Amino acid sequence: MSRFFKNIFFFAIPVILFLVGLEFYMRALPNEYRYKAQWMDQHLDSVETLVLGSSKAYYGIRPDCFSTTAFNLATVSGRPDYDYEVLKKYAGKAKNLKTVIYPVFYEFFFDPPFEDCVEWPRAGYYQIYWDCHLHPLLSKYSLEIASIFAVKTKLADYKYYNGQTCDSLGFGLQSNSKYSNQDENAAKMEIIKSLQRHKAPDFTYEDYNYAYLEKTAILCSQNNIRLILVAMPCKKAYTDNLDKTQNDEYHRLTQKLVSQYSLEFHDFTSNPQFSDSDFFDSNHLNEIGAAKLSTILNSLL
Repeated sequence: MSRFFKNIFFFAIPVILFLVGLEFYMRALPNEYRYKAQWMDQHLDSVETLVLGSSKAYYGIRPDCFSTTAFNLATVSGRPDYDYEVLKKYAGKAKNLKTVIYPVFYEFFFDPPFEDCVEWPRAGYYQIYWDCHLHPLLSKYSLEIASIFAVKTKLADYKYYNGQTCDSLGFGLQSNSKYSNQDENAAKMEIIKSLQRHKAPDFTYEDYNYAYLEKTAILCSQNNIRLILVAMPCKKAYTDNLDKTQNDEYHRLTQKLVSQYSLEFHDFTSNPQFSDSDFFDSNHLNEIGAAKLSTILNSLL
């Protein structure tokens, strides 16, 4: 029996060393979470405008188009709870922070938290790189290698983008017009899939997400920060087919918060200034559309 355990031990040692090495390697690769955390640490005293949110903001708002010192803190699949945690880290310390731009959208209040869906590895990125410790240190959220899919995705980003998927001011680079699929049938299929993906099966999470957006509004108010809610532009073929019940509920919740906290809300969802050439897909702008929207937002500031 002792020989059996010795064999297991000697077999386990190289496996453990491999996994430890892989974890260190994955953490050493460049990524937008680490970059954005480092940028904020270095520019905390000078930043005046921050962009929060999900991929719609990440790919849709360009800080280089602002006349203030601006930075895009949005991430792919960002959620209201983690947006709040990130802003909480900086709101009281960034002495020149005057404005937060925060997109809200059709599925905003109804998406499940990271922990309740396939996006759970992203919660780990916030824990590892942004020190948002919402989970125990001895948990899967403290390991990059806890998700094989996330490891493959990060390695692919490193291969094709050298791991740097955003520009120097945090704006996402993957929603570029040169990558857009111009095939009409492919575009129609993308719209159908997006509508299916964004249709909430129920409103289970609306109170949870609303509460965190409310916390964000209160945090901004306490720190004299101007919170601007923005509904991002989308293609007409997408907005024309939104589920009416969900869309009405999204607008009701948004207006409720706007009224309660006297917030600014600018709805560009169906704005005629944007044409299909401004979009990467049905609900994400490309860099051209992002420049157009960002110029408009800058005029509001």
